[in-house]
Amino acid sequence: MEGISVCRGAPSIFHLFFANDSIIFCKATIEEYEALQKTLQIYEQASGQQLNRAKTSMFFSSNTAEEIKNEIKSRFGAQVIKWHEKYLGLPSLVGRNKKNTFKEVKEKLAKKLVGWKEKLLLKASKEVLIKVVAQAIPTYTMSCFKIPNKLCEEITSLIRSFWWGHCKDERKMALISWEKLCTPKACGGMGFKKLKQFNLAMLTKQEWRLQSGKYSLMYRVFKARYFPNCDCAQASLGNNPSFAWRSIMVAQAGVDNGCNIQIWRDKWLPTPLTHRVISTPSHLPLEARVEELINREEGSLKTDLVQQFFLPHEADAICGIALSSNLPDDKKIWAPTANGGFSVRSAYKIAVEMGVGDATGSMSDDGNRRKFWKAYGD
Repeated sequence: MEGISVCRGAPSIFHLFFANDSIIFCKATIEEYEALQKTLQIYEQASGQQLNRAKTSMFFSSNTAEEIKNEIKSRFGAQVIKWHEKYLGLPSLVGRNKKNTFKEVKEKLAKKLVGWKEKLLLKASKEVLIKVVAQAIPTYTMSCFKIPNKLCEEITSLIRSFWWGHCKDERKMALISWEKLCTPKACGGMGFKKLKQFNLAMLTKQEWRLQSGKYSLMYRVFKARYFPNCDCAQASLGNNPSFAWRSIMVAQAGVDNGCNIQIWRDKWLPTPLTHRVISTPSHLPLEARVEELINREEGSLKTDLVQQFFLPHEADAICGIALSSNLPDDKKIWAPTANGGFSVRSAYKIAVEMGVGDATGSMSDDGNRRKFWKAYGD
């Protein structure tokens, strides 16, 4: 069995296993079918378990010959589906109608709310149900895909109606705007989530994984397909991208040896407002790296060079950077957290403060969708 790769240079994937959800990939040939069948037989004999073929389905690509499909189907004894619907609760293939693809998230929430509305609940109980259950239902989907704005609004409308109503069909006038209720309790609100901004924060976590974890299967597949010749931070949408990559691109946005940090373009200074050099580029070229400011033999900064090329306050900030004695490779940090690690909580807070996803900061606009990542991501 050769497995399947998404493009040239990508790793071959033979299977995805998670608990009892399993997908096996192979080419639609009699030879690979027989190899798979033999593997399953060995497993059945060794474990004493039997493959339930009634719950097993096969999905063929559109360019598979009909005679091959029929031959494998008759030998394997499982049903053939035209559209592989879900894996781990998420759609495997996303079509043009995104709202219809993710409508089950809304339907699942609506069923929960209908049951709750039939009970007489205190506001405190409603708050717990909204935070722990209602707003948690779309979390897993939001961590992988950009949910349509219209669907986010409809889900918010269902939750808002549940908060203000008491009975199943009762509608009450909202005494306070939902915007106010979504502010933290310390600021007079209830701390409910803004779904658009929360979706952006969850997707930013995936972007962070691609920038920081370069040995995972996810990174190796996406790099081969979308940014084979550059870093994830410089990646573009590319041709015919998957919806998963489109979703991650919505969120795209310390010094060690300085080999990978550009002096004039990257954010590397310990200055909270910009983290970027504002001095006018002088004798150093635009592509100059921070390593050119470091004396590698002594493990110290070239202070004379720094004071010559940078404004006084920037020179002081640069000279105050502590260099590692063994000069390890550079790495990205998330500035809003004390330890430099990414957290969804901090990303959500920034998205709300900057209004990303609101009417004045639409996530569909290329400038607004990246502004908080560009401010905080390096």
